[in-house]
Amino acid sequence: MATSRRKQEERNLRVLREQGALEANRTCFDCRQRGTTYINMTIGSFVCTSCSGLLIEIVKAVAINPLTSIDPS
Repeated sequence: MATSRRKQEERNLRVLREQGALEANRTCFDCRQRGTTYINMTIGSFVCTSCSGLLIEIVKAVAINPLTSIDPS
């Protein structure tokens, strides 16, 4: 079971990185600054570090937290 969970986490992270590589997702949804490193999980938008500070309760660091329950579609 741990193996299937790990595989799912890897798939989710791969999809997330693919989405983050899209040109539209390289710009902060809130302020339009280039360079997004966080996701607003409430609406599924990519945001910059500055805006993530304002949204700290509803964002997850892309590089730090494993994403286990996102719908990649």
